[in-house]
Amino acid sequence: MKGYVLNLKEDDTEFKTIKLLFGKLLFRKKIDKWQYGEGKLLEFAKENIKSPVTVKVKVDKRKLKKHLKKSGDKAVIKKSYPATIIL
Repeated sequence: MKGYVLNLKEDDTEFKTIKLLFGKLLFRKKIDKWQYGEGKLLEFAKENIKSPVTVKVKVDKRKLKKHLKKSGDKAVIKKSYPATIIL
């Protein structure tokens, strides 16, 4: 079956679908996979094309909890004087 369908595909380059008793056999285009090194790509993008480079800043919640103390329904920074209240 595979050989028959591949021969049909070789004869007609526009051949995409063949109807079978239990459905259809479809050919799809294969998308090219890009091979690149992350470090080299980042350096190149920073120097030449600035729009695809993003900087993500986030809070490390585990480390933040070590510096805070719970007081009722609020959080207070442990080592500051006077105490700073964070909602």
